[in-house]
Amino acid sequence: MTNNKVEYGDISSTFGIMVELAREYGLTIRHYNQTGELPRTFELVYRRTPKGEIPIVGNLSVDDVVGNNTIKDGLTLKQIIEKYGK
Repeated sequence: MTNNKVEYGDISSTFGIMVELAREYGLTIRHYNQTGELPRTFELVYRRTPKGEIPIVGNLSVDDVVGNNTIKDGLTLKQIIEKYGK
């Protein structure tokens, strides 16, 4: 990262930014599948939602989290976080 901007292709930094954005909105991006299961997937939930509850969005790939992909109802993950967050 340079000057607080994510460099293109810096997946770990972009992932961290999305996790932090979710946190700011009272949401959590957490592992969706079991530990060790591949491919690794994630879910977006309200903070402190017990495992097994229906997520806001589930089965997210790394590309869904770090990319600008349309995920649900024509919205990107960032837009979903802003819509469903506090």
